[in-house]
Amino acid sequence: EVKQRKAEDQLEQDRRWAEAAEHGRITIPAPANPQVHLLTWYIVNCARCAERWYEDCDAVPGGATEARALGDAIRDWHMKAAADGKLYCEECFKIQACEAEGHPWDEWLPSRAVQFPDREVRYCPRCDDVEVRVVAAAGVTSNG
Repeated sequence: EVKQRKAEDQLEQDRRWAEAAEHGRITIPAPANPQVHLLTWYIVNCARCAERWYEDCDAVPGGATEARALGDAIRDWHMKAAADGKLYCEECFKIQACEAEGHPWDEWLPSRAVQFPDREVRYCPRCDDVEVRVVAAAGVTSNG
């Protein structure tokens, strides 16, 4: 929840900066040195986490145009386009797919935890989510 709120705050800040720049409310001075050039660079963030996943990269992904940035994000940086038309990092793509389509759960298995012999677990192989249920002698009594 904290991570999601941080992502939403970052997206809101980015939106405000873009709006201010679009309406000329931000003035960027021209470089004093003629060898220095101002370059606009478009960067694509994940639609879910908006994390700066590229900070550990040797190069900053993106491009001088929006189309180039979107193309590079998919081709070179392994972002994935979902059915909702948005781009997601690999981890968030899995989570978003499960949220949109449901989990492709594995079969229920007995818990291996010694302290919980009355539980069964199942795993989602796509997003690694886990579900646990309590099993009574006569059958399933509740989800846990």
